[in-house]
Amino acid sequence: MTNRESRGLRVLQVGMTRNLGGIETYLIEQFRHLDKTKIDYDFVNITGEYSICYEDEILASGSKIFKVVSRHKNPLLHYWQWFTILLIIMAHIIFLKN
Repeated sequence: MTNRESRGLRVLQVGMTRNLGGIETYLIEQFRHLDKTKIDYDFVNITGEYSICYEDEILASGSKIFKVVSRHKNPLLHYWQWFTILLIIMAHIIFLKN
């Protein structure tokens, strides 16, 4: 993952998995056609034990992938990771309001 300056609009996309299907194809097509000079488009890997489809392409473009362990594998860590992601989102919202 690379450090980058915020470009304005930030998107955190949930829904990519390791299984190549309709959602993954739709999301990567959206991602490929974005103006990356204006939009930061990051992803949540909801199957943190595995890589998601197109992971190399996403990381090579400078986007981040936040990994969340499966709730079946480790429920406490799963919910802690989601809580951390939500805290980051809330911090950005509060910062932007001020």
